[in-house]
Amino acid sequence: MSSNYIILGAGVIGLTTALELRSRFPHSTITIIARFLPGDRDATYTSPWAGANWLSVATDNGRQESWDRITYLKFQQLAKSKQGQIMLVESPKTPMTRMYFRSPQRVNKDTTYVFPRGPHNGVVLGGVRLDNDWSGEVDLEFAEDIKRRCCALAPELGRPEDLKVIYHGVGLRPSRKGGARLEREMFGEHLVIHNYGAGGAGYQASWGMAKEAVDLLQKGSRL
Repeated sequence: MSSNYIILGAGVIGLTTALELRSRFPHSTITIIARFLPGDRDATYTSPWAGANWLSVATDNGRQESWDRITYLKFQQLAKSKQGQIMLVESPKTPMTRMYFRSPQRVNKDTTYVFPRGPHNGVVLGGVRLDNDWSGEVDLEFAEDIKRRCCALAPELGRPEDLKVIYHGVGLRPSRKGGARLEREMFGEHLVIHNYGAGGAGYQASWGMAKEAVDLLQKGSRL
């Protein structure tokens, strides 16, 4: 099957969908159209700010859990790969050997996490979730709160005031009311696959959502 495909958006969902398309249709032409591409930084380009971990927050016993499971199995296959990640604070002198995650509920605005990126690549600290805030500006008061919570959770980090911040990152989570949208729609003679709105679960659901999107494409192409 040789066709032309266009993907709108170069976040983790869009890029993973492109990889899934390439694996199934190696002779097709795949074009990615996006305002931002890997290497760019902007509050509206969310994927570069992500912790890029896998920790399922699915509660539906359905599609979300399926996406996360497929992605987990794919990550197992890719476990030996090396990827650059964002760095917020310098690594402590004593190497961290585990990540930390604590949340009062499955998804909560005060969820706290510490994701080390190897012994010399820094540590990602988070987080905070503010609904309906589109400013994209760093709030230093929130930053201090994040440092306090993370140091309390991960003693290896030391004291909050001693953390050496490399840079602060703000990203707008691509969430939507009703959850992620993954479905087919016809625009005239053109088939469109909607695949967006994963919120903070983009990395952990990426391969599962990409697989379902391409499944829908194949199903739609046979109609």
